[in-house]
Amino acid sequence: MWSADPAMQHTDDNPTGLMLFSDRFATLYDYLETRPGKLSKFYPKPDTPVTNLKALRELLLSKDLSRN
Repeated sequence: MWSADPAMQHTDDNPTGLMLFSDRFATLYDYLETRPGKLSKFYPKPDTPVTNLKALRELLLSKDLSRN
């Protein structure tokens, strides 16, 4: 869970279990990052394995079971 209210956020003195959305996102999705000046857009980090749409499409439409 997350909260934007500073009074509800988890600290050592206030153990609510709630944290900022950005902190929660960082713990759940450590393979993604945001970039300065880009709001609400996430990018894979340099060491994240990625594939392109053409390769994914070919894999999903393939009838060759050995590719799975």
